Amino acid sequence: MNRVDAPVRKSLVKLLLALVALIGLILTCFSGIDRGVVPVIVGLIVLIVFPSTILLGIDASRAIRAEASAGRAVRVLGRILGIPQAIMGIVLIAFGIVYPFFGVRDFIADLSARRSGIGPFIMTLTAIAALFLGYYYLREGLGIGGGKRRQK
Repeated sequence: MNRVDAPVRKSLVKLLLALVALIGLILTCFSGIDRGVVPVIVGLIVLIVFPSTILLGIDASRAIRAEASAGRAVRVLGRILGIPQAIMGIVLIAFGIVYPFFGVRDFIADLSARRSGIGPFIMTLTAIAALFLGYYYLREGLGIGGGKRRQK
């Protein structure tokens, strides 16, 4: 059995703890608790726990890929953990491609109505930035990023 370095082990433990918290909160929503508490738990899941779990999965994937002496099973796990990152990249790319059409239209409509078009303009710039960020995430998630790898 191959031993993994401390950074990989540390990132996998963090990911496991986040997954346990996420599953626990989801199961709590379906248990017989007071229905007034469920929206608070769902908000906690959506705003904190789920994004943290995705980011910790990305961190674990990067740590595994940086590990030169990782065994085959660990490398496969690293590739599997890169899938959410690639999906996030695809979503950002789609947003970056589609939103500028609406943003430019809203910007022109605001200007013709003599309103400030700063909101749609900033959102269009944000969408363009999301396009490039999505491309980066997609490359990293698929393991074709140009990042430095530690040599043995």
